[in-house]
Amino acid sequence: MTPDNITPLTSALVRKIFSVYLAFAIALTLLQIGVEYRNAYSNVVDEIDSTIHAFQPGIADALWNYQGPLLDSIAKGMVNSSAVTGVEIGDTSERIKIAMAREGKQISAQGISKRVELTHANPDGTMDPIGFITLYSSHRLVVERVKVGVILIFISSVIKTAGLWFIIVFFANRLLAGPLRRFTEQIASLNLAKEAQTPRIDLGSTSSAELTYLQEAFNELMQNAVINKQLVTQKEAAEAANLAKSRFLAAASHDLRQPMHAINLYLGTLASFDLPEQARSLVAKTRQCTLAMDEMFRALLDMSRLDASAVHPEICMFPIASILHRIRVQFEPEAHAKGLELRVAPCSILVRSDMAMVERILRNFVANAIRYTERGKILVGCRRRGSLLRLAVYDTGPGIPTDKFRAVFEEFYQLGNSERDRTKGLGLGLAIVDRLAKLLCIPVVIESQLGQGSIFGIDLPRSDHRETPTLGKSPKKLEPTQLNGLFVTVIDDEEPILDATRSLLEQWGCTVVTATSSAEAIIRLATATRAPDALICDYRLRGEENGLKAVSALRMEFNESIPALLITGDTAPARIQEIHASGLSVLHKPIEEEELKNTLLQIIRSGTARSPAAAVPPHTNPDDELPTPPASDSPPPTPEK
Repeated sequence: MTPDNITPLTSALVRKIFSVYLAFAIALTLLQIGVEYRNAYSNVVDEIDSTIHAFQPGIADALWNYQGPLLDSIAKGMVNSSAVTGVEIGDTSERIKIAMAREGKQISAQGISKRVELTHANPDGTMDPIGFITLYSSHRLVVERVKVGVILIFISSVIKTAGLWFIIVFFANRLLAGPLRRFTEQIASLNLAKEAQTPRIDLGSTSSAELTYLQEAFNELMQNAVINKQLVTQKEAAEAANLAKSRFLAAASHDLRQPMHAINLYLGTLASFDLPEQARSLVAKTRQCTLAMDEMFRALLDMSRLDASAVHPEICMFPIASILHRIRVQFEPEAHAKGLELRVAPCSILVRSDMAMVERILRNFVANAIRYTERGKILVGCRRRGSLLRLAVYDTGPGIPTDKFRAVFEEFYQLGNSERDRTKGLGLGLAIVDRLAKLLCIPVVIESQLGQGSIFGIDLPRSDHRETPTLGKSPKKLEPTQLNGLFVTVIDDEEPILDATRSLLEQWGCTVVTATSSAEAIIRLATATRAPDALICDYRLRGEENGLKAVSALRMEFNESIPALLITGDTAPARIQEIHASGLSVLHKPIEEEELKNTLLQIIRSGTARSPAAAVPPHTNPDDELPTPPASDSPPPTPEK
């Protein structure tokens, strides 16, 4: 029986055990051989001592009486003893009188030797030295004596080692390899994909404690594996559902933006006519509905920009007072209309961050506070916290449960809006805040008590007063009359949008050529006496063409860098990145006539396509004047609950 008959694990274990035993057996055998040699050596020395004691009196008498033949006879008798290989007898002058060795042997001082001084006893009891006797033996004689014992020891060790080998293999195969083989066979037979329940391994009650422990550990591992597999399956299903939702949302958003875009343009055209008061009221109410839809689409667009990494912070130093002023101007009328008191505490501290992103975060905080607060106050203020400035919004709304703090930052999640009241938005405001805060690497602070109100804030790094603050320059106000007489080409594959855009541009005094593709536009412009002053092009066109290709084709046709404006309803992250990289001006459907007018005037005056904003637009009035920073920057008081 060899380890090949058992499992690799058992074989390795058997070899390990046997290697340890073999090393021990070799050491033990060497020790036994050493002991055997030492015993044989001691026996030889004892025999030499006995021989000396036996012949010492006769040698002393013969040497005293100068009996040479007797000494020679005694020496022969000593040499013939089993342990003695040589003898030397000498007098007191150290002259060797007898030197005799066994036949075939040599007297060697390197072997075993023993010397004894010889004396003669006088009648008066004194002892006179008369000479010495030295007996010799050899290590080879010792080896010859232990040779048989060593052979027997070696044979015994081999027999014991071989026997132990077979015993180890036998018991390993019986107690370990067999159960392990059954263990591996049961594992090989498992099929997690087809098992209705968690599979288990059962080696029987005869298994050792170690194998029982291994069995239980494996069964527990299998149970965890099944649970993990289920979790992975559920996660994949959730990701697939989320991807499908995102695709549907992107497609639905694009398709909804198209008619909304046309509606806005038609409403802009209608507003320029002299309508009866009743009709003008209906147009205004319709405009309010479209503005609500625009806000929802803007929120979706902002989420898409952030998810597409098309938004990059532009860190600068600015006074927080500039943002606080715009927030007060923008939201004070809305708060008063709802019967709420909006207070914005002054602050003159400078901070370092992205001004547009910080303003957008604060706008979302204030908008949420007004939306969910039914009565009481809303306070916007700052508080110093070491090297940081906490910018926070306090409200007296219904509050948020502690276990929902994280959930309110998820997309489309709204507390207390189970009926999905659209006046309360889509539930994307705080999700946008969360993404912007991560881009700025600043924490979002939330504190709330049910029935008492909530606090939402961010901690901004304070800036050194020695730096020059960035206040930003408001663009010059553009007059709509500057569009009069412009030659504009509009490309869109939707006939209603083409018709609505042409009607609106013609109301502004523009000459308009419309087309559904760049090729059609080139044909229609063939008889024109000059190149268009501006291009307005939808991004998604028919076939393989898109707005970027259409603009490029027209610019190449006229060999001129015609100012161009892209309009798109596509919010897919990859599409936003592509448009952002082009450097062209872009507006996202649906757009209002004032937004289209201002953007068109800007690209006409610049003469080339401007780069899109790097941050989520704060939607502020560019004509607002910044207030003079107040002298006090004391922390705001806590609002009354």
